[in-house]
Amino acid sequence: MLWKSPADGAPTARTTRPGRGPRLRTGLAAAALLASSRAALGMPPSSGESGVSPGGAATWRAVDASALDHAAYLPIVRHGPYYEGAVTFAVVGDYGACAMTDPGWSCEPARRVAAMVARWEPAFVVTTGDNNYPSGAPETWAVNTAPYGELIPDRFEPAIGNHDYECDACPEDAFVARFRRSPTRQFAKPSEGDPLVRFFVLDSNAAEPVDGAIRKKAARSNPLAPQRAWLQHGLASLRACWKLVAMHHPPYSSTTDPGSNPLLDSSAGWRYRQWGADIVLAGHAHTYERITRSGGFAYLVVGTGGAPLNTTFGAPVVGSEARIADAHGAVRGHADPTQLVLEYFTVDPASPAAGPVLRDVHRIARDCNAPRPSG
Repeated sequence: MLWKSPADGAPTARTTRPGRGPRLRTGLAAAALLASSRAALGMPPSSGESGVSPGGAATWRAVDASALDHAAYLPIVRHGPYYEGAVTFAVVGDYGACAMTDPGWSCEPARRVAAMVARWEPAFVVTTGDNNYPSGAPETWAVNTAPYGELIPDRFEPAIGNHDYECDACPEDAFVARFRRSPTRQFAKPSEGDPLVRFFVLDSNAAEPVDGAIRKKAARSNPLAPQRAWLQHGLASLRACWKLVAMHHPPYSSTTDPGSNPLLDSSAGWRYRQWGADIVLAGHAHTYERITRSGGFAYLVVGTGGAPLNTTFGAPVVGSEARIADAHGAVRGHADPTQLVLEYFTVDPASPAAGPVLRDVHRIARDCNAPRPSG
């Protein structure tokens, strides 16, 4: 987790309260928390980690931004040999629509989805890209990310989409300046504890279907081959109870446009399940879809965070089990040492009084304290 420091340089820490989102502590209170939690865990004094004692809700690690750009929001809930605790998070995609003035675009769906997500009080939010329509320009960031308010940047882990990549002076210029991300860097440092949930976020724009400026630019800055090697190594070497992969372009999709992306599927050497991932999350298609392939491994397409629902389904791809394109929504994730549950909820912007509707559930059951099954 990347902890921001106040102007005076005092340490900043974040803890999780049972049933609530993280709480920010700064200054002397944070310093005391850092020292006491390390002592409780039998760790040497350090200003680089923080948490609560065993039996508390969770322990949060700091990631030094000077050492790596790609920070993560990772609760350490493994103390010694056992995983414990629980965490709630959210997944939203293709949401950055509030700066758009074109016919058919509105900020209201993004606001409604963001309000629903806020009520979940997630420990962190992962996006599947297209955070900043239309082109990823710096001047539209504030408007497009406004619905998520205080979640940005302290609890926000965005993947980069093609619409974050389209301006000449961008994309990573604006994107990295805003979120300090470099998707091909290691996600988190090794530590004394292992996270309950670990996300691996890729920049998939080198797989953009149209071989134009976006694909060429991404191929120079974040080519796929090094990311594939990084992901394989990271999934094998970085321990966690649950390992999730997020990107923008879907390896598999039943939509007519954009459809599946063969540059990111198994035919291109991406062995997500065999390498140790539990699920792959993507966006780009303005739909929700759940696709289950070999060994029960699932791919979720979550691209309904606010952009117009102008994507249509064609013939279902192999393994497609749920296809939804009639409402905006987001995924609520729950993880504990025995299961990972991903619930897709939709909202109805035309009926403000109507509550969210649960439309799909994907559940993975496994004892994280038993040996992880091989791919």
